[in-house]
Amino acid sequence: LTQFLALILTGALSMLFALTRKPVSNWGRGALIGAGWSMFSLSGILLCNAGLRRMDDPVRLINALLLINPATTAASVLNHDILRRSWIYEHTIAPQYLFNYPLIWQSVLFFGAFALFALCAASWRLRRAYE
Repeated sequence: LTQFLALILTGALSMLFALTRKPVSNWGRGALIGAGWSMFSLSGILLCNAGLRRMDDPVRLINALLLINPATTAASVLNHDILRRSWIYEHTIAPQYLFNYPLIWQSVLFFGAFALFALCAASWRLRRAYE
């Protein structure tokens, strides 16, 4: 369910940013935003590693970055600890801290709420384009 909602969120963000207030769309911009969101949500823990190093207590940021990552939710359902892999140890400091993987209901709530928001905003923008 989380993977499905993450896919819906990516598509809804792409559609939201592709639509303009005119009947013409900018699908390139939408595809770029959707791809950017996907890449950030999957690799945010690596991209924010420099910020994690400077923080005194980065546990909240680590938890937030894990919440937006659909792969960690799928791995936690299968009882895999993907942040304790040797490759992750070499490239980020996140495994050194005590953090909690997000619960399934938290991920479903996050992806569902933002997907619904993006779909509603995109439908509003589409309606405004054809008024």
